[in-house]
Amino acid sequence: MGVIDMFVHPVAHASEADLFDLSNLDWDRWIQETLATMDRCGVSASGVCVMDDRILDRSADLKALAEADASGRLWFTFMPDIRRADVARRVEAAAAAGFRGLSFHSYLQQITPEDYAAVVNLCQQAEQLGLFSGLCTAYGSKRMFDYHSLPLAAKVAEQVRGPVLLYHNGGARVLEAMLMCEMWPNLYLETSFSLTYWLGSSVETDLAFAIRKIGARRVMFGSDAPFLPADKALNDHALFFERHGFSPEDRELILGGSARALFPFLPKS
Repeated sequence: MGVIDMFVHPVAHASEADLFDLSNLDWDRWIQETLATMDRCGVSASGVCVMDDRILDRSADLKALAEADASGRLWFTFMPDIRRADVARRVEAAAAAGFRGLSFHSYLQQITPEDYAAVVNLCQQAEQLGLFSGLCTAYGSKRMFDYHSLPLAAKVAEQVRGPVLLYHNGGARVLEAMLMCEMWPNLYLETSFSLTYWLGSSVETDLAFAIRKIGARRVMFGSDAPFLPADKALNDHALFFERHGFSPEDRELILGGSARALFPFLPKS
């Protein structure tokens, strides 16, 4: 069965500044190049995180996304601008446009405890609309002590019953993310960027422990391309699986089986 990549970005180069303005992106070219890369790497489908809220105002872009989603190879999540007065209406529009989930990023969106209630409300709205929620739980940046993603994830988990993905599996705080998954059965770890970043460290060992503790059915592969190319991510996962003795069954679950079991819109092979 082909790999499911849960987390990629619609930019040609690894630039955080470009993530919030996709107005100049050639969607047709990006989609063709992304599909070619997926074919080369054995990836059946990829989840694309759209952080540019203004995409809802560009009909041509929405048309390109709808056509890509219809192919069954790409699906899209939407990052709402939580400080817009009409953000609830924007989430409704995103669902109507075919987005499959909402995503949030604590330090890129500068989410503080004062914003937690608003994010929880949006995740509840997403659940009512049939969307899942994803929270970027990387731990880093120059302001890593100002924005804390796992406390936000705990607030969401308390109020949402649908699937909540912890993108980047908590980073250096993977054991805390694991403990949260033990408490809330609707939380799932996702491995993008963090697995590669922490190879060779004690965090790598902690991640292997966390996967065994909660089970591979609660863990999903992601690359974070282009910040980490898909082939590099897959090679590093293979190294990690071999180094820690994961079974073929566990590998298959992490590389696609867990996602397919949870999300009916994903291809079955």
